[in-house]
Amino acid sequence: MKSLMKSVSLPAFVLTLATFIGLNVATHLRTVYAPAVDGFHAIGMPFVFHRCGGDCHPQVCDAFPFHPGAFAADAVIAIGAALAMGWFVARLRHPRRTR
Repeated sequence: MKSLMKSVSLPAFVLTLATFIGLNVATHLRTVYAPAVDGFHAIGMPFVFHRCGGDCHPQVCDAFPFHPGAFAADAVIAIGAALAMGWFVARLRHPRRTR
């Protein structure tokens, strides 16, 4: 039986995982420089796992503390999607031969 990493394309795995990390960072960058909205800074995609800010200027409010469950769900989705994409690309490169 092959190990899991031998059956997964490493570049596809890394690229997909980097995409999910980029989406999580993009939510923060989109909200941190948006002065016309409610002032909250959010991190997380598809689940927001940390949100701070709001109407308590000048100090930073941790109105919504870090949620480990939402962070774990984001991580599981990202790793699962990266493994699936890596497996799919590996199958495209080396299809199984049938008799």
